[in-house]
This record gives sequence, structure tokens and C-alpha cells, in this order.
Amino acid sequence: MLVQFSVRGCLSFSDTVTLRLVPSDHARIKGTRYEPCFRALPDYKIMRSLLVFGPSGAGKTNLLIALQFLLDSILTGWTPALLPSGSGPVSFSIVLYDEVHDHSYEYSLSYTADGIGEERLSIGGTLQYAYSRGVLEWHGPGNAPRVSGGEDILSQTAPFLPESEGLRQAAAAIHIVRERDMTVWQQMPMRLSEVEQTYWQAEEGSILSLLHLIDSSICRISYTDSGGLCEVLLWRRGESRPCRLSDEAAGVRKMAALAAGLAQMRQGSTVIIDDLDSYWMTPVVQHLIRDFVHQEDNRGQLLGVTHDLLLLDNDLFHPEQLWIARRGLQGRTQIWPISAYHLRCERRRLYDAYIKGEFNTYPFEEAVR
Repeated sequence: MLVQFSVRGCLSFSDTVTLRLVPSDHARIKGTRYEPCFRALPDYKIMRSLLVFGPSGAGKTNLLIALQFLLDSILTGWTPALLPSGSGPVSFSIVLYDEVHDHSYEYSLSYTADGIGEERLSIGGTLQYAYSRGVLEWHGPGNAPRVSGGEDILSQTAPFLPESEGLRQAAAAIHIVRERDMTVWQQMPMRLSEVEQTYWQAEEGSILSLLHLIDSSICRISYTDSGGLCEVLLWRRGESRPCRLSDEAAGVRKMAALAAGLAQMRQGSTVIIDDLDSYWMTPVVQHLIRDFVHQEDNRGQLLGVTHDLLLLDNDLFHPEQLWIARRGLQGRTQIWPISAYHLRCERRRLYDAYIKGEFNTYPFEEAVR
């Protein structure tokens, strides 16, 4: 599960930007209507959902690009694909939590076009290694391995630090769906491989409940072989023939494309969706959050990037779960939670406050400096 992510020095992030999925120390959760929005774990109280709002060009998608880059670096190794946007290095940090093994993983990486400058890994609060300017401080088992700044230290030390595999597994459980991916899915016939069909059949109850958010008349899913792939058919109450999923409306196709991932989310994955509201009306997203995400049996997280201001709903979300993205001075992206304005908890007309520009000013003094 994603606990925290920070980035600086690339894309539109000249200053450090931090997204956190745990409430601040002063936030009151227990005994309030917001308890279903969080999961109480041994080390954290983690948000089940989080939304980032902001106008086009604010840098919301850049945040997902940066996070995907770091996840790819953890999973397959670092490459300097995201070059520094200024004279300083590119810096990332991430905190992930593995509920199965009850471990937190804190990983940070800083580099320039010349190679890795600094890198650190802590597991369960214990430092495993710290690399800085060619020097490795090793706290893992055995003697310190030889490393170089031309490759990430995580990859080089993997044979000597088997515990780091947990970090990769936690990173692999985060799935980012960008709008360009969704556009491709909308244009493709909805056909499934044998493996995908097996998963759909195993999760059919959850997938049907998600499709009901779009169209409550859908009552059954069947499959027909089509050239080695199976085509999905949707049955509706009162109709004698099914409809091919490839012929359905865009909103149904989007939900179908995301359904397997959302069903997997309930088992502990983190799903992040760019343009969450596209093809869906506001009530669909509200029902998705209330009836599927903010439920006791949901062990995962749903994060969304959205333009739908009607989702600024203080009944559905704690203000710590609602974040604003803006371009500040010199085009730098800044993000912050609405809770930073210290609003009264019972204030519900966040939409009106947003329209009036009450959330346009960055609330942290140090960023203005």
C-alpha cells in the first residue's frame, strides 16, 4: 500500500512535492463519520481513497508519471529517463507498507545525468544501506558489496539483501492507469485471454457489482470464443439476447476495463486512475467510493485525478483525502490537502469555496518563500 511519495527536480516539480496517504497527527478520525475512509493497521491509519483536483496543466498527470518512473526503477532498475528540470538533482522518496509481512519500506533515490548521487533503503524502520557520493554505508548481512553510481544500489545489492524483494512486491501492487491507456482500451474490442477470463470468472460477483454502478439492469456475464480470445457478453433483465461488451457505451466499457483491477484492489492493491471522472457522471464515482472503496472488506486503495468539483464532498471524504494541484511561481507544481486550511469539519460546501477561489492560495508559508 502507498503511504507517502515525494518528488523534486523533474517535470514541473522544481520544489519538493509530497503526497501522503496517512492523516496528519491532529486529524480526528475515530468516532467520526470518516472512520470507513481509513484502515487502521499496526503502524499506520491509511486512507482507502484520495482525490487530486486541479485545472488542466496543473501537473496532476506529471505526479503519476513521476510515481510510475520510481516504481519502474524499483521493479526493473533505474535509468536516467527523467532528466533534471533544473541545475539540481532529481530526487524521489517513497514509503510502502506490506500488510502480509507487516513491514514498511522507505526508499529514496537522488541522481543527476551522471549517475546515482544518493540512495537509501530502510525496512521496518531499520536502515539497510545508505549510499552517498560513491560511499556505501552497509547495514545488511555480511560484508558490504561493491557498488557503483552508474546503476541503482537496490539492484546491485539484491543478491546480498533478500529482504529488499518485499519492496519490489509492494511496488508491483501499485497499478497506475493513465487516460491515454483508457483511450486505447475504449477503442479495443473487449476480448479476454484465457488467463483474464479465468480471473473474470473468479471475480464475477465483484465485477457485476461494479457494472451495476453504471447500469443496474446488467444481471449476468457470459463469454464466447473468438479466435483464441473470448468475447464478453452482458445480459440484462427482461432481454432475451446479450449485448457484446465491445458495443456498449463508453462508461460501461471503462468500468469493464477497470473492473478486474478494482476487484484486485479489494485484496490489498493500490489502483491510481488518471481522469477518474471521464465517461462517468458524479453519482457513479460517489457510489464507487461509498459502496466499494469505503467498505470494511476493502484492503486496498483507490487514488484518482479528477476535474469533477462536485466530488469535493465533505460528507464522503475527510479533508485530508482531498488534494489541490496548482502551478505556482515559474510554472512549478504545488499540491496540498484541503485540510491545510483548517476548515471546520462540518463545512460541506467545499465546491462553493473552490469556485470562489478560497483554495487558490498555497497554505504553507515556506513554499511562498
